[in-house]
Amino acid sequence: MEWARDVNQIISGQVIAVDGKKLRGSLDNYLGKGSIYRVNAWASANQVALGQRQVKEKTNEITAIPVLLDLLEIAGCIITIDAIGCQTEIAHQIVAVKADYVLAVKENKPLLSEDITYLYDLYLKADNPMSYFSDYQKTVDKDHGRFEFRQCWTLTATVYQSSEHRLDEWVKIRSLAMILSERRNGEQTTIQSPYSISSLEAKVTQVLAAGRSQWGFEYQLLWVLDVVLDEDHNWIRKDHALQNFAVIRQIALNPLK
Repeated sequence: MEWARDVNQIISGQVIAVDGKKLRGSLDNYLGKGSIYRVNAWASANQVALGQRQVKEKTNEITAIPVLLDLLEIAGCIITIDAIGCQTEIAHQIVAVKADYVLAVKENKPLLSEDITYLYDLYLKADNPMSYFSDYQKTVDKDHGRFEFRQCWTLTATVYQSSEHRLDEWVKIRSLAMILSERRNGEQTTIQSPYSISSLEAKVTQVLAAGRSQWGFEYQLLWVLDVVLDEDHNWIRKDHALQNFAVIRQIALNPLK
């Protein structure tokens, strides 16, 4: 299809953020229907909604992400997914079509998370911590009274594959990363220190770019859907109207962006 080739040319080499969203207005306690979840793909640099897929009942996003990725031309792109998408099968799927991945690692992969946490705790407490890391960078962003401080440390994954055997499960894994993020908005301060694994080289600039795209997904797409288009307060229930309107909203966003 001509339009698919055109979109692929636009997003080639860019970061595509994949994440889920609950349509809160879809909850129907009277009929015993739970909220609808949809997995979305977002090209952050051009702010283009590439597609979405509904999560089937009694399943989770893990089943919908591979289906959504199959619908997209992602060769040459970098795919970022939150922790629920940190699955070896999804990594294989991304690499098989000549794309790269950056996958968040959290409690849903406890053994992998423990291994990576151990390495970072060990090195950050060392006398000369920077001698152990492949790359490091600190960034400061200021916008409308909000400050964001980020520090990123990367490790070359291949160095640790012999000692950390769980890394061998991941196809083409090249780097580990930790991003310490501190956000100050007035008197409110939030601190996060997520880990990730990636098929990219251990270059901080690439990791931070991927991280920004995943964070940007929240305010470039989800915030617009919820606040501007008021999606969460949509009470349309007849037949497939709710699902159809969810698609139409994202289609409408592309020419507006």
